[in-house]
Amino acid sequence: MQVDVDKSVKRAEDLNRILGPNGWTLRAFEFHSGQPIHTPVPTEATGPLVSLPLEDDDTGKLDPFSG
Repeated sequence: MQVDVDKSVKRAEDLNRILGPNGWTLRAFEFHSGQPIHTPVPTEATGPLVSLPLEDDDTGKLDPFSG
């Protein structure tokens, strides 16, 4: 069970690196069956926005868990 919690925490941290520049973060607000439940929370932007050039319809480029 701890491995699953560690995975959830790692994924939230990965997503927070993407969301932070836009002024958002994912924060655990409760646990259900031992798993953290996250909610988006507005926060101070962490830095300049970085443009992501998308010149085609490949939205898979936005998936931080692929590759």
